[in-house]
Amino acid sequence: MFRLIAFVFTILFSMNLMALGLPSHRLSTQKDVDITRTIRQALIRERELSLRAQNVSILAEGNEIILSGRLKNVQELRKVIEISRKNARGKIIRSELSVQ
Repeated sequence: MFRLIAFVFTILFSMNLMALGLPSHRLSTQKDVDITRTIRQALIRERELSLRAQNVSILAEGNEIILSGRLKNVQELRKVIEISRKNARGKIIRSELSVQ
């Protein structure tokens, strides 16, 4: 019975990830998690950024960091990219950010 419940849960969890557009096979290394955390903390410390800018999506994977989300203006977009580059530890920044 337990195996059946675990199997059903796994299927439902995978379906939710697919519905969100996230591949279920994507795994993060500790280094990716640390870089993501560092960038997030740097964005939060920047008081002039809106809450929306502080909460952009940050995905570190391999040699690339992907930023996505909608921001209030071009100045915020530039600031988020600048802060991310300073904390990227040599990784490539790919921006999928847009302005509202």
